[in-house]
Amino acid sequence: MKETLALTACAGMLILCFQNCTPGFVTKNSESPTSIIAVGGESIIQTFSFNHAARSLKLIETLQLTGQSPGWLAIDSVHSSLLSADSRSAKLTSYQFDTETTLLGKPRLMSIPTPSVHFEMADFDGSTELFTSDYTGSFSRLSLGELGSSTAINQTLVFANNAQTHSSALDAANNLVFVANKGEGRIVIYKLELATLSELDEISIPGPRLLKFDQVYKQLYVITEANSGSGEVASYQVIEKLGSVTVAKTGSFVIGQRGSALAIDRNHGFLIATVRESGKEEIKMFPITSAGFADANRASASIGAPCIEARSLEASSDGLFYFLTCNDSANAEDLFVFEIHFDSENNFTAANLVAKSEAGPGEHLSQTVFER
Repeated sequence: MKETLALTACAGMLILCFQNCTPGFVTKNSESPTSIIAVGGESIIQTFSFNHAARSLKLIETLQLTGQSPGWLAIDSVHSSLLSADSRSAKLTSYQFDTETTLLGKPRLMSIPTPSVHFEMADFDGSTELFTSDYTGSFSRLSLGELGSSTAINQTLVFANNAQTHSSALDAANNLVFVANKGEGRIVIYKLELATLSELDEISIPGPRLLKFDQVYKQLYVITEANSGSGEVASYQVIEKLGSVTVAKTGSFVIGQRGSALAIDRNHGFLIATVRESGKEEIKMFPITSAGFADANRASASIGAPCIEARSLEASSDGLFYFLTCNDSANAEDLFVFEIHFDSENNFTAANLVAKSEAGPGEHLSQTVFER
């Protein structure tokens, strides 16, 4: 049973987008690209730089956080900021980001409706909107102020207590919003029009955990976390016309029971996923066509993850490096960088672990990467 609450209270807030989740802003150095990695864990945020040419990983800085556990990190490229949503309290922190020194500025603490394990950001009709997911079963839409430091809460959707609202994805071109309710086994499809989210339809799939909509492929991708048996990575084509929705499943890949993160390598045509099932942690690579559909002509691949609970995953813009953060590791390291090799037909041939680092004590819930 869904209840819609219209809220008009104002709250301070800011966001940035670059995910567990695709690069947010990219300031290319053609001679030697460098990826900046931010990792959020128990009472800590750490930033690292990875030089692609030298294959070297270096710690930039460590921020000690009191009583916070970043559930999601992202880059706001408009305001050059790093956003950190707390998974335990209704707070979001913005750090101004110096693109030259890569150091984070003073934190600006802002309120959000609920603790957040995921958020998305997009421009709708000239207004920047923020969408936050709360694991207890609520989903909120907020508008950002011009400076990216304040918000107006526009709407909150409240689901059943067991809904486990885990993530969302946006088709900004068509004003469609997708919400994954893991506990209910469904992805709810909304249309954003006249400043209101209106439910159109839903996709039934057991345990949807993380959603990603690709604006190039125009595909909705989902990774699931099953209660038993196997999980799934699936893709859908969703078309809306005059309030009517057509959903076509365009691909399905079997994974281990506990799927976690998704990334896309368009250069080589792979959908990449992490599995965090205990003792079976790995990165899975699934071939997709130039249209984003499952590619039956190339083989899938697996890369073993040398850690406990492979969680956050991103690929460099050229698809040659994968960045993996785990909850913990028997060897103390939590952040891993793999170099990926392909043949002339874009078939996967090998993966080398080229860098790794300890990323602070406790569990690690979030990661974001961008290139400069």
